[in-house]
Amino acid sequence: MANPVWTGVVSFGLVSLPVALYTATDSHTVRFHQIQRGTAAPSRLRVACTRGEP
Repeated sequence: MANPVWTGVVSFGLVSLPVALYTATDSHTVRFHQIQRGTAAPSRLRVACTRGEP
């Protein structure tokens, strides 16, 4: 197993959790898809020019 880059402890009141941070082994792109609540259909972001020029 690889060695962690950083180790520490996260504490919430009387509970302490050990945490270790490792480097990524693969490169991935992260995509966030927004879905409408009622229909579960994907929503789109439309970008428009605010100066009135296309």
